[in-house]
Amino acid sequence: MVILWMVEWSLSRPWTFTGLSSNTKLSLNPALQVSRMVRWLKQRPTRWLTLAVIFTTATIILTTVLSASLAVSLWGAIPGQDGYSAYTLISYILLFAIVATHLRTSAQLWRLLGVVVLMGVLFGAFGVIQHYSDDPFALLETPGQVRVSSTAGNPIFAASVLLMTIGVSLTLATARLKDPLNTSRFWARMGLWVSVLGVQGLAIMFTLSRGPWLGTILSVGMFLALVAAFLGRRVLLRTGLVVVLTGALMAAFVWTIDPLFRPSETQDKTGDTVVARFGSITGQAGGGSMQDRLEIWETSWRLATSHAWTESEPLSLNWLRVLIGYGPDLYRYAYLMESLPRGEDLRIMEAHNAHNYYINQTVEQGVLGLVSSLAVVGAVVAVGGYLLIRRGEEYSPVYKLVLIGLICLVAGRALEQMVGVGRVSDLTISWILLGVFAALPMIALNSRAAAQATISKPRSQKRSLPKSRSEPTRWARRV
Repeated sequence: MVILWMVEWSLSRPWTFTGLSSNTKLSLNPALQVSRMVRWLKQRPTRWLTLAVIFTTATIILTTVLSASLAVSLWGAIPGQDGYSAYTLISYILLFAIVATHLRTSAQLWRLLGVVVLMGVLFGAFGVIQHYSDDPFALLETPGQVRVSSTAGNPIFAASVLLMTIGVSLTLATARLKDPLNTSRFWARMGLWVSVLGVQGLAIMFTLSRGPWLGTILSVGMFLALVAAFLGRRVLLRTGLVVVLTGALMAAFVWTIDPLFRPSETQDKTGDTVVARFGSITGQAGGGSMQDRLEIWETSWRLATSHAWTESEPLSLNWLRVLIGYGPDLYRYAYLMESLPRGEDLRIMEAHNAHNYYINQTVEQGVLGLVSSLAVVGAVVAVGGYLLIRRGEEYSPVYKLVLIGLICLVAGRALEQMVGVGRVSDLTISWILLGVFAALPMIALNSRAAAQATISKPRSQKRSLPKSRSEPTRWARRV
């Protein structure tokens, strides 16, 4: 993608050199630079997100250069695999930059969001098949496990993907249900979108992942609230109808078809499994309980404050580690420095990540990593709220709807990542949708410009005068 971008840039820029003219003045006045920056941000407030991403990129580069292990931080603990290495993180940022700079028309926007919905349907449908047909392609992390993972390799990763695809699907469903309620066309579309959301809803339910469940509930709840506040009761009625019918379809499906929900002599019911999943939050350590998370977070706090390392090889720049951390993708190595023995056999607990994206960033990239991660989320929520409240009249209902959907997605995603793990499967989609948010004002502006150009275009063009004197009579009659 970098190579293609360079080729595009070279073809679109004239190869000419012009030196600085005598009238060009490079001002070093800080006040002038600040005023220019303020004007630049006011023109398009989503540039705050661009600044947050630039800060994130600078943090990744700095913490990699000053890492306790440059090779691991640059390429990853296992090069080519999933992780938080600098190469992988900058690849996400590259995706963001390409989408933010190349997404310019409404047609591009609907194609991209449509592909996300299609991917969610295929991804969710395979998860449902996996649940009912005993994993036909043997893709489950542990053969015979109850929790499905679709093609993501882990139930948590699968649920994180579905959280975002469900949000995009609900946004497009609301945008497309514009016909009167008493028409067959409306109910045909309603049936289609309820099916689309129902497949994904069943799949995320079968993952039995608590964090994504809560993130999805928050995202859908915020979506309904913001739709009511900024788009009115009519749109809220249609959106609420989609949500209610989807929930009813899911309940009817699992109650009548799913053998684990149907009352029978078996004791291994999915309903009992769901209750057990929430009940395990306060259970014993080692069973995916909150106690495991708390132990990992407590150890991570010691790592973020003390920065323990091997005695034979002292950690360089120890006084600066609070700001820069150990380095990208070094969490699994650093964790063993502070992990305490537990159990009767006094085994050392091993963790490859903090099961909290923000804590993980704090250990690997220090305070700078934590601030950069929060800045990206904060920029979307704050700027999105500002655009809805202060500039809502500049956007059509459809673009306000997409803006609301992206805000709710990021909020639900932020909650889910408080107890989750970001990986390629979900981080890729997340950064692409951040790019959509950055490009949305320009898309709306181009759409308004195209509509105004169509309205103001004259119906007929003036005809040029005839060159020959033998044609004036016919030309005069036509005029």
